[in-house]
Amino acid sequence: MAHHAESTIKVNLPAKQILNILDDYASVEKFATTITSSPIINDIHRGLGAKRRCTFKDGSSLVEEIIEYQEGQGYTMRLSDHSLPLKSMQAKMSVKAI
Repeated sequence: MAHHAESTIKVNLPAKQILNILDDYASVEKFATTITSSPIINDIHRGLGAKRRCTFKDGSSLVEEIIEYQEGQGYTMRLSDHSLPLKSMQAKMSVKAI
């Protein structure tokens, strides 16, 4: 059975600044407080195909790979190599100026 969850936050910063933070793909721990590290694990550091291993404070980890990339808007990631009780998972990070 498929599930969908969505969360939106408003940030008082220019959209370009937020996109620059998201594009620093190996540094998700700068804003995701439960992640301690997120090094790139392939040769692609930005955009389509970039892969990182996110390690959490409890020692668990997962891999996130960008499978869709929209320049100036955001990206969709596929999660893998995890111990979560699910068959597959995707997450989307996008920015919209308001």
